Amino acid sequence: MNPRKKIKAFLERISQKSIKDENQDLISAGFLDSFSMIELIVFLESEFGVEVNMESLNRDNFNSLNHLVESLKKWKKSD
Repeated sequence: MNPRKKIKAFLERISQKSIKDENQDLISAGFLDSFSMIELIVFLESEFGVEVNMESLNRDNFNSLNHLVESLKKWKKSD
């Protein structure tokens, strides 16, 4: 399964909602809150072998599925 599908499946599982638009704001739409954000970070680090550092913890990196996938690419390159 490709990274986009894995992240989408994870988000849908923890939120029990379906992502219909990959540009949808995940925080405003209730897919992510403070607890699920931590779960997501742990998932990303363990599943993809990246480190999400403090500088990366901003809304822009996590506000949509598309932004998450792009952020994952950057984090992989910086490792």
